[in-house]
Amino acid sequence: MRIQLALVAGLLSISALAYGNDYDEDRGNRGPKGKTIIVTKYFTKVHNRVVTKTCTVTKVKNVVKTTTEVKTVTVTAGTGGKPAEEEEKEEDKEEEKEEEPVKAAEKPAKDEAADMEEGKEEPAMDEAKPAPKTHIIKAKTDEDGNDVFEPASLMAATGDTVVFEFHPSTHSVARGSFDKPCQPLTKDNGGFYSGFLRGGAKSPTFTVKVTDSNPIWYYCSVGKHCQGGMVGVINPGPKDDVKAYAAASKKASSNVSPAEVFGGTVFKPATKRSFYA
Repeated sequence: MRIQLALVAGLLSISALAYGNDYDEDRGNRGPKGKTIIVTKYFTKVHNRVVTKTCTVTKVKNVVKTTTEVKTVTVTAGTGGKPAEEEEKEEDKEEEKEEEPVKAAEKPAKDEAADMEEGKEEPAMDEAKPAPKTHIIKAKTDEDGNDVFEPASLMAATGDTVVFEFHPSTHSVARGSFDKPCQPLTKDNGGFYSGFLRGGAKSPTFTVKVTDSNPIWYYCSVGKHCQGGMVGVINPGPKDDVKAYAAASKKASSNVSPAEVFGGTVFKPATKRSFYA
C-alpha cells in the first residue's frame, strides 16, 4: 500500500513541475515549448481485497508544422508488481481450481447414489394367499331316517381342514375309491378311517387335512350304510357325480371297515381327549 501511494504521489509531483516550467517568461507566448505531461485520470478500484491505483498520463509532443503525435501510457499499480487485471484473472482461475475438486468429489457420490437406485430391485410382492378354511361335514340320520353325510359334496383348497361331526346314532367315515365303492384305501395310499363314533349331546369329531386337489371319495362303514347311499366326495372333478357313486355303492357286495383308526384326529368331548392316528 505504501509503495502504491508513493508511486501516485511521485507521478502527481512530476506532472505539476513539468506544467509549471512549460511557459515562457514572456507571458504573451503561452504555447507549449517542450513536452507537457497532463494528468487526465485518477481513480481507485477495489476488487477481492486488492487495492488498485490507476493513473493515465498523456504525453503531447510538438512535431513540425501542424502534425501532433499523441502517445498514451497507462500505469497500473497492483499487489506483487503485476497489473491488477492479470491478478484478477489469476485469482478467478485459482477460485475455479478450488471449486473443481469439490464438484468432482460431489459427482461420484451422486453417480453412486444413482447407480444404487438403478440397481435396487423392488421387493417382489407375494401373491396374497387365502387363509386355510375349516369345512364341516355332518354324519347323521335325517328326518326321513336316512343315514347321510351333509353336505355330500364340497370343494376344499389344499391346506384346508375338513371336520366330520358325528351326531346321534353310530357312524364312521372311511376313504375309498370311485371304482371300488365301500372298500377302504390303505394308509399308504392316502386313506383315512375314524372308527365307529356315536354322537350325543356333544358330537365327537374326526379331522383330516386336504393335501391336494384330487377327489376324495368316502363312505360310512357301519352296517349297510354305504350301500344305503351314505357316501360323499371332496373336490369332485367336472365329470364326477356323487349320485353316480351312491348308485355304484348300492351294488357293492360288502361294506368293509379297516382294522384300526388312521389318517386323522379323533376328538371325544365326553373324555375331552384327542386321538391322533
